[in-house]
Amino acid sequence: MINNGRGIKFSWHNIVIMLVIFTFNFNMKMSGQANDEIVMISISNSGSFVAIATNNGEVKILNTSTIQIINSIPGLFGIVTQIAWSNNDAFIALGASENNSKNGKVYIFDATTGNTIRVFSDLEGTIYSLAWNTEHTQVLIGSEMIDGGETIIGEVASGFSSQISPGPATSIKISPDQSQFAFGNIVGKIRIVNSITLSTEVLSNTNISSGQPVMRLHWSSTQPFIASGHLDGMIVVWNTQSGTILHTLSAAAAIGMDAEYSQMVLALAFDSTGIRLRSFNREGRIRVWDTQTWALIAEQIVPGPIYAADWDKTGTTLYYGTDSAIPRVVRAPDLPPLPTPTALPHPIFPPPGGGQPACPGGGGEWMWVDGELIFVCGVNWE
Repeated sequence: MINNGRGIKFSWHNIVIMLVIFTFNFNMKMSGQANDEIVMISISNSGSFVAIATNNGEVKILNTSTIQIINSIPGLFGIVTQIAWSNNDAFIALGASENNSKNGKVYIFDATTGNTIRVFSDLEGTIYSLAWNTEHTQVLIGSEMIDGGETIIGEVASGFSSQISPGPATSIKISPDQSQFAFGNIVGKIRIVNSITLSTEVLSNTNISSGQPVMRLHWSSTQPFIASGHLDGMIVVWNTQSGTILHTLSAAAAIGMDAEYSQMVLALAFDSTGIRLRSFNREGRIRVWDTQTWALIAEQIVPGPIYAADWDKTGTTLYYGTDSAIPRVVRAPDLPPLPTPTALPHPIFPPPGGGQPACPGGGGEWMWVDGELIFVCGVNWE
């Protein structure tokens, strides 16, 4: 049994059933041909391009400035489950599986011409994660299935593939300095390895379980943090130097509600300053977290249904897919810098008779600080 920290216990059997149900619904949704629904989105590393996959297996590459299609790859792949750009924007890796198949495939394309460069076939399980090495000569492929899964290295030039030690992976993400890979798996464990040797000797003590499948990973470029977004909507922030869990974030828990699995995290990113962490869930909620107090400081709801989403590298522009063949774009508002926790004004609590607290000169905001909802004077996000 696994305890998620909120008094709710999950068994391996429960977790497997959840992923099976999610995969079944995912496959059923994509099997319908009535609309070109976007089921996968990936923004290139430069932010200049976005690749989308629709439920008929077609892949399109769009210019992010104009949202105009600049290339299209015919639908030959069955169900597209993952897309990843190489770090130079030249290549795309695409994970796919046929209906009712236990095995996956990974296609490597030239992003400019759309030509197929390599196909890795008969991979074990659903392809949940793909990541490129810095030289864009290898692609890491992570898969999961009920009774196994694997993580392999695919050599693009030769087509050779070999299994590596991190085991099955639902998410893989390279660090901003390209020196480490983080692997997340079905039971919420994070493992960080050296990106050259792929040795688990680097920060192996990060092999700690948060209890829920890792659907997204994102490294901070300014602080020693990595955030993991999970199937139940929880976000776990880890210290990449010590391997310890720093914070567990849940807007649902903050307002006294249990997180639902429909809140699965689809996109996650620290902004370029490292001050904000932005998350986006399947329900269509954009949440902004402050990395100094870990307070939920803003929330926005975008129209659904939402099937796929990805933040750009700055964590300020979100592309998401609905039942339209063209992705929608959300520009995150610029929020003022937060005061440091030591400089926060003294909290003002509601008067005994109820009502909104009053601050000298007006203003003030409710903030979630250290597990307590308080009203703070001198802070205003309007």
